[in-house]
This record gives sequence, structure tokens and C-alpha cells, in this order.
Amino acid sequence: MYYILHAFKQEFVVYLPLIFIIFGVVGFIGNTITFLQSTLRFNSCCIYLLCGSFVDVINLLSNYLHSTTDYTLSLITIRYVCKLKLFSFFLPQLSINFLILSVIDRFASTCSLTSSIRHIRQLELVPSIILVAIIISSIMSFYGPFYYDIVTHIGCTRTDRFL
Repeated sequence: MYYILHAFKQEFVVYLPLIFIIFGVVGFIGNTITFLQSTLRFNSCCIYLLCGSFVDVINLLSNYLHSTTDYTLSLITIRYVCKLKLFSFFLPQLSINFLILSVIDRFASTCSLTSSIRHIRQLELVPSIILVAIIISSIMSFYGPFYYDIVTHIGCTRTDRFL
């Protein structure tokens, strides 16, 4: 039994990140083709979902790069790389924020025509709403550069003991 599990781990689990990359990139290409159709291109919900898909594929590729190079936090000895790696954790939060924006947009489309929330569906507001989502996600992940630093013989680790 142990031999079977070990063989399974060696043959399948090692290639699992690559399988995720392939499916993720294929899904991103499908989302891009779908959301850039002429009927959907000017729909604010589709713009948010396309931005979220773009952020997801960037996150997927950057995490795959780190998993293949074994570039973990304990091996990082350069201060700005430590802080940049921890700040890059804002990508999953940004993807969730875009998903929330698309849900809010769909909710706004079901509201009455006189409702004030329907104004957020205007295409002129989409770039500024995307910028606000990026700023909010960045602020939410600002703890990384402040509370993590290089510690001698340990690497990139938390330096604030109260967290």
C-alpha cells in the first residue's frame, strides 16, 4: 500500500501544478474570447469578470514560478524581494474584489430604473471603480511589507511578535 501511494505521489502529484496551469490558461483564453464578444464587450459585469480572470492567470503563473523554483520565504535573503513577495498576496484579494463588483453590478441591473445604485453600471465609471478595487486590495495587503523582514539565519519572516 505504501509503495502504491509513493508511486502515485511521484507520478501524479508532482505534475499537479502544471495541470492547474494548463487548465487555468485554457480557462483564461476561453474567458477572454467570451467576454470580448461584441455583445458583451460593453457590459460592465463582463469587464469586471475579464479583469478578475486576468488577475487570476497572473496569480496562477506567478505561484507556479515560485513552486517550481522552490523560492520559499525562508530562502529569501534580499529585503525588497521579501516585501514584494508578501505584497503580491494582494492578487487573490483583487480577484475576489472583481467578482464582488460583478455581483453588485448584476444586482444593480435588477433594481428599479429610479434606483440610485443603477448609476454604477455606467461604462464611464468602470475604470475608476477598477482603480478603487486595486487600491482597496493594495491597502488590505499592506501588512506584509510592514510586519515581515529578513532575519539572519532564518530568512523572510514575521518580525512583529504580536501578530
